Amino acid sequence: MKRKGRISSKRKGLASCFLREQCYYWSMGTARSYAALLATGVVIGLGASGIACSESEGTAPTGPVAGIYAADKIVRQQETLDDDLQDQGARFNLTLNSDSTLTGRVELPANIRVTGESDAVNQDLTGTWSLHRDEVRLHLDEPVLGNQPVFRVGTEGLAGTLIVPDPINGALFLSIGLVKVGP
Repeated sequence: MKRKGRISSKRKGLASCFLREQCYYWSMGTARSYAALLATGVVIGLGASGIACSESEGTAPTGPVAGIYAADKIVRQQETLDDDLQDQGARFNLTLNSDSTLTGRVELPANIRVTGESDAVNQDLTGTWSLHRDEVRLHLDEPVLGNQPVFRVGTEGLAGTLIVPDPINGALFLSIGLVKVGP
């Protein structure tokens, strides 16, 4: 309901006043609905920005991160698929140099999606890397399946997940575990 006039402290409800003392009064039920909607939007917005731009909260690694890494596992997860692609010849090798450059190679078999519609990946990795607390962020000259991977540093090596868009079935997740095999 729209009313003109001054806001009285005796009136119940929330009011938003605009120019020339035009006021809109909302019932408490309407105000609560708008407040809940606003709070939901804020929570979703903060969650989404946290996912996209979050800083790692883990502790920094105690030893040097630079070194040679090889895949211990490359697990594909999508709908009914949940298997290690190394059985099909998948490889992910990575060398993190102390000067923050990187080299490596990734090989993935064809048809890794549920729909079976994807080309094999045979890609040399080049670029740089950076360490942010317990995360190694790769800055590749050419992304791997659209990803600039981020790996968590653990006691045995690195772990990360590539998210590969699939226009038919949502997304394919490749969980990659890398173990340190050399300095």
